[in-house]
Amino acid sequence: MGAELTALQALIDDAPFHRWLGIKAILATADSIELMVAWQPDFSGHSERHYVHGGILSSLVDLAGYYAVAVRRSPPISTVDLHVDFLRAAIATDLRVSASVENDTRALAWSKAQVFDAEGNVVAMGRGLYRTPDFLSQSRRK
Repeated sequence: MGAELTALQALIDDAPFHRWLGIKAILATADSIELMVAWQPDFSGHSERHYVHGGILSSLVDLAGYYAVAVRRSPPISTVDLHVDFLRAAIATDLRVSASVENDTRALAWSKAQVFDAEGNVVAMGRGLYRTPDFLSQSRRK
């Protein structure tokens, strides 16, 4: 495991919710990241159909965008805006999410992410906007 990948997994493992999701980092570069999540029955949005709840998919879009920024620079402070499109149902499947930073300014960073099912179908995609540590230093100067 490379240094960036090891550092990314350590960030993930430091957050209880992210540990509960079972996120595993599989790629980490300055340009993009990929994460894997194994199916868990607790992810289900329906007791009989076992589709992955939209909250899980939204969380993966958000977290992947956050971590794409974190690999590139200091971890963001918070999510400012998140938009997720649900494209198809993910039925009792492992998930892979890829994310990249689209724009990175001193105070804010934008990312895009796609969530794939085990067959490689895109089940959700989205964009996130993240406040960076430099945002605080800029706002204090005013």
